[in-house]
Amino acid sequence: MYIKTLKIKDFRNYEFAVLSLDPKTNIIYGNNAQGKTNILESVFVFCSGRSHRRADDGEMIREGAQSACIEIRFCDEAREYEGKMIMQSGKKKLVSFNGVSLKKISQIANYINAVIFSPEDLNIIKGGPGERRRFMDMALSQLKPNYVSVLNDYLKVLKQRNNLLKKLNPDTAAAETLDVWDESLADLGTKITMYRKEFIDFLKPFVKNIYAELSNEKLDLDYDSNITDQFESYEIIKENMLSLLKKNRRRDMETKISNVGVHRDDILFSIDGRDLKIYGSQGQHRSVVLCLKLAQTEAVYSVKKTYPIILLDDIMSELDKNRRDYFAGKIKNKQVILTCTDRDETQKDARYFYVKSGRVRQEK
Repeated sequence: MYIKTLKIKDFRNYEFAVLSLDPKTNIIYGNNAQGKTNILESVFVFCSGRSHRRADDGEMIREGAQSACIEIRFCDEAREYEGKMIMQSGKKKLVSFNGVSLKKISQIANYINAVIFSPEDLNIIKGGPGERRRFMDMALSQLKPNYVSVLNDYLKVLKQRNNLLKKLNPDTAAAETLDVWDESLADLGTKITMYRKEFIDFLKPFVKNIYAELSNEKLDLDYDSNITDQFESYEIIKENMLSLLKKNRRRDMETKISNVGVHRDDILFSIDGRDLKIYGSQGQHRSVVLCLKLAQTEAVYSVKKTYPIILLDDIMSELDKNRRDYFAGKIKNKQVILTCTDRDETQKDARYFYVKSGRVRQEK
């Protein structure tokens, strides 16, 4: 899979830009704060429906404009597609492929996928559990588009349950009104748990094998569920979650928040049996994140039978020579769009784009 043409209008600091991309390596360079990352963000937003910077649509629309538009012409092994996305602040994105509108944003994953590497990805290891849940959720949304609607439904029920908790007195019979929300939360939470457990088990061999090529150390990762350590069936997981919700009900009513559920899940990483977050070095953190992202590209290929677009946001400067060389070998023969501050003349047959103040110039 590769992108042939990218057009962006009123996106971030771009009034209008067109990039004719190479099927292999594309290098976007220029000084900092000129708009290089904005180009990568536009591609990722189009491929995933959301920003890797956690920005809402209003933030991505150029100041003074009413909407932003991203158009991508791309190919897979079977055919060519014309994709279009229109973003308006406070409204649902409008997405179409070859003139046919999508009913759900999650359906984008059926057409095109992208994996992005950025310096902020170190937070997957260094940050709190929310960072690791976000990694799972974004990766899963590409492999299992239906996951997005289940997760969104869970978050809506969770919000409604928390709103009810703020109004209830722990000592009143009205607490029984939580039963209906607990049932919904347990149903959706069980489905999310099964998705996440399956994903981590699927990803694990890719991550471990890639890390073994980089290091003599042994990397391991496990899904850390907040609601169960038994994953044999839907019924068992749901029963465990309902039991925990009931057990923690008084605490929930006192704290006015839901203290158990899949919104507390985590991923545990260890190297040679030692907790990576506590004992890992900066170099080990970088290596594991690199392996996670490379494993994600292999997972997408395993499911979709085509590699995703690879987006690199100034990541090469974060790696030492050995990791750069290894990484370069792994992304060879895939479409890569990368940003850097200086023109990298060591990249043979690459297509170069110079960015300054929201303007792009293709160079030979």
